[in-house]
Amino acid sequence: MIKPQKNPWSWHELSNIVWIEQPVTVGYSKGNATAKNEDDVASQFLGFWKNFIETFGMQGWKVYVVAESYGGYYGPYISSHMINANDTQHYNLGGLMIYDGIMFDGQVQSNVIVEAFVEQNYNLMPFDDRHMAHIHNVSQKCGFKDYHKKYLVYPPVGPAPRYPPGVKPFPNGTYENIDGCGDLFDYVYTEMKTTNPCFNIYNIADHCPNGYDPLGEKKPYFDRDDVKKAINAPLDVKWSQCVDGVFNTTDGDESAPPDKYELPNVIDHTHNVILAQGNLDLILPLNGVLLGIQNMTWGGKLGFQTRPQDPFYVPLYRQRPSSDYYGKALPAGAGVLGTAHHERGLTLVASQLAGHEGPEYVPAAAFRHLEKLLGRVHSLSDTDPFTLPQLRNITQLEKPLGKGTVPIPCFGKGC
Repeated sequence: MIKPQKNPWSWHELSNIVWIEQPVTVGYSKGNATAKNEDDVASQFLGFWKNFIETFGMQGWKVYVVAESYGGYYGPYISSHMINANDTQHYNLGGLMIYDGIMFDGQVQSNVIVEAFVEQNYNLMPFDDRHMAHIHNVSQKCGFKDYHKKYLVYPPVGPAPRYPPGVKPFPNGTYENIDGCGDLFDYVYTEMKTTNPCFNIYNIADHCPNGYDPLGEKKPYFDRDDVKKAINAPLDVKWSQCVDGVFNTTDGDESAPPDKYELPNVIDHTHNVILAQGNLDLILPLNGVLLGIQNMTWGGKLGFQTRPQDPFYVPLYRQRPSSDYYGKALPAGAGVLGTAHHERGLTLVASQLAGHEGPEYVPAAAFRHLEKLLGRVHSLSDTDPFTLPQLRNITQLEKPLGKGTVPIPCFGKGC
């Protein structure tokens, strides 16, 4: 039977960590879904967190929120509610980090940018001429290509239109996709499954045979009775990686993306928000986040004023030629492993070789992300060693390091 292995890059090496499964109905949680939107979710979370703080006598402790994927909604809403509660005894928020999150318009983070993603990763997504022609034609017809080129510039040319390209808006503020403009992303994914039957939308470098996935198996690791007993989880709850019905509505989450208020609110109050992206993630690609950032106002300005290009440095942790070193049980990449950028309290870091689940694919890089969030290092481009005592004396690369290794797309202005 497969057993857990010690992880030298576990975040508990840097801080006290609380893993929380929420909203109600996910993971081991019990109860019925009552939340209709993110404000409901945040309100319920704050109630739980206040009880947690009081139960363990942690009043006044600094809190850092980290979320992933749909946590791009959860994290900013919960963090913004913490700020607005004006109660630092229970909600002393120090910062927020989001891995590969859905934070902006869904059309922009999918159909609008998928053509560019295919072009940037053609070596891993080698469509033939017929398929590429279809992708180009749809992108051109629906206005995706023009939108991409107009608004992915530094500094921004101005706010983007209220509605993304390829949609028909309604008076109530919602929209529906124009025929042929709502399924380009799905087309790319479906056709890639023919080219690569084991194609992984979360990491496009994966290929057959599929690797072992402890969460996605027929009997997930966390649904094993011995695991439940070991962590005092309820035996009568069936654990699964994904569940439906977390919102008590017909159409799911009723909330708007957090880029207009919640996320800027957290940036402006904490000056410590990190958006971490994997360059191999197709489900929520980097370009969609870049377009979202360039259409978001915080710190009194719209978007990044200069193109991200600084190196993201992951400290060396092995003193060569030693064969026994920290991290030997789980070797992870080091050196310049991506591109980082910081403006007005917001840090963007694009990690090379990372898929959707950043800490899984690049654990040492994620360890450095957390050091930055906690204030242990000033910049993700610094060449200071890791802050663990046993790693502080490891010799590092000398500056200058050059530019970052994940190219940041830029069209025309500011490039």
